[in-house]
Amino acid sequence: MTDERTDDVRRGDGRAGDVRAGDVPAGDVPAGDERKGDVPAGEVRAGDVREGDEWVGDERARDVRKRDERTSDERAGHLRKGDVRKGRVVRGTLSPGSIAASALALGDQEGPEAMTARRIAAYVGCDPMTLYRHFANLVALLDAVADLAVGGVVLPDDRAPWVVRLRETLANSREVALAHPGIAPHIASRPPLGPHGQQIGRILLGALRDAGLSDEDTVATSQVLIAYLSSSLAMAVATQGQRDDRWTEAAHALRSIGQNSTEQMPAAGSIEQFTLGLDLLVDGLRMRTNTAHLPSAP
Repeated sequence: MTDERTDDVRRGDGRAGDVRAGDVPAGDVPAGDERKGDVPAGEVRAGDVREGDEWVGDERARDVRKRDERTSDERAGHLRKGDVRKGRVVRGTLSPGSIAASALALGDQEGPEAMTARRIAAYVGCDPMTLYRHFANLVALLDAVADLAVGGVVLPDDRAPWVVRLRETLANSREVALAHPGIAPHIASRPPLGPHGQQIGRILLGALRDAGLSDEDTVATSQVLIAYLSSSLAMAVATQGQRDDRWTEAAHALRSIGQNSTEQMPAAGSIEQFTLGLDLLVDGLRMRTNTAHLPSAP
């Protein structure tokens, strides 16, 4: 009978537990060594990873690669279906600013329906609960996104006449908000109160004070102007400034009561309607400030 052991095993040089190809004849497994899930020599189970020169049976990639926190998709240079690579933030660099910027970009691409914690988190590349380490709730996150959006508003020179400052601030705010369709509805319902929103408010308040309004009237009038801007935004978001079925119904109703000049009626939410309304507001302010110094009627 021949000695089928290897030279290393006969000399006692084989390490305990080492198994080399050919050490055990095919089909010969020592008693008690049969374990559920063993695979033939040369085959590796899914998820096994190589550590040095040996396959470690039950180690998973996350254990050996614990220092590499990227996903396999990111290492491969591609993303899963539905992910948007542009919005992903490098792990460890998340901040309120980076999250808000990514959410703004997502809304620009996919609209207001994408402004959910789950969609934003997927775009950023984190778990939804991670967002709440940086924001108290979803509303707070959207407030930050709204304020970031209006940071693009071009503000007039403080030395310009009050009418110019008023018109340009409101018109430019409307234009910028509508350029970000994902967050425009939120801006309409909750005018931003962050740093950029405060800067817009400062310009408006300064223009109204320079128009000659008292401090009380300045604050009250600024609220009216913001409400007008918000409502015009809401209508623009709803109709895209186009003549829709509701416009047709309104035109028909006006003709039925004797008003036939409906073809010139601007569409709800259109720039024409906004400009007309702003003209009326400015004219009213001019009249109020021009007569403010006169004695009240008995």
